[in-house]
Amino acid sequence: MNSPGYNFCPRCSGRLELREIKDGEPERLVCEACGFIFYQGPKLVAATIFELNGGILLTQRAIEPGYGKWTFPGGFVERGERAEAAAEREALEEAGVEMNGRAIKVNSQMQTNLPGVYAAGDAIGGIMLAHVAWEESKVAVSNMLGKRAKMEYLAVPSCVFSTPELASVGLTEAEAKDQGYETKIGRFPFSASGRAVGMGEPVGMVKMVSEAGSGEILGTHILGPHASDLIAESVIAIEMGATAEDLDLTIHAHPTLPEAVQEAALGTTGKMIHYMGR
Repeated sequence: MNSPGYNFCPRCSGRLELREIKDGEPERLVCEACGFIFYQGPKLVAATIFELNGGILLTQRAIEPGYGKWTFPGGFVERGERAEAAAEREALEEAGVEMNGRAIKVNSQMQTNLPGVYAAGDAIGGIMLAHVAWEESKVAVSNMLGKRAKMEYLAVPSCVFSTPELASVGLTEAEAKDQGYETKIGRFPFSASGRAVGMGEPVGMVKMVSEAGSGEILGTHILGPHASDLIAESVIAIEMGATAEDLDLTIHAHPTLPEAVQEAALGTTGKMIHYMGR
């Protein structure tokens, strides 16, 4: 028998114990501290099925070749040797899981149509980003533990780790207008940022979209140095329903790159200080 690929519980960091299994079943690891159970394939790459508090969480679309069975409240579903998408869908449908095309259909609590069966990440389609899958899994596990949690996709950052970097959250200017918002736009180039110029990376800009009446930040889009890091401030702002004025009133250290985000916010109010262009 292979040794476990994971030594510590992903839930509480307790030590995992490999339980006795039958032929054809995936290896089952049980946490000695909290009782958390998860399964992993013969190659011990990653967990695809988590079991907690009587519930089951599916986290990956692809199943390791050689997975013998999937466990559901209704019993076992036999698995073949080849992990093809069609075979996966057939196995899920045999288990009674409702599908949405190639993805598993879930509600905002990450629950499938079967009681106690949850899905998250690439398995449910939608926004296939690691940080989104992480949040979906947190929501699923919270509901498995009896806590009420709901997945929200209002403020999901997207990043491209190119040179220069790209990052975006919320609505674009066009999307905001299509949804009926009257908008104000603030743009601040990194060529006007002392820190960016000092770093030798003056290319790019921060563009912020706000609602004209309330000043609420609807979206932020960044091309430039450390864009993937800078976007976090706007993610928090959108999640909290913050306004451009809120960012204006937040003191930013100087000279730093986040000042560009503050200046873009000022631009939506017509009060930009360090750049006179539009």
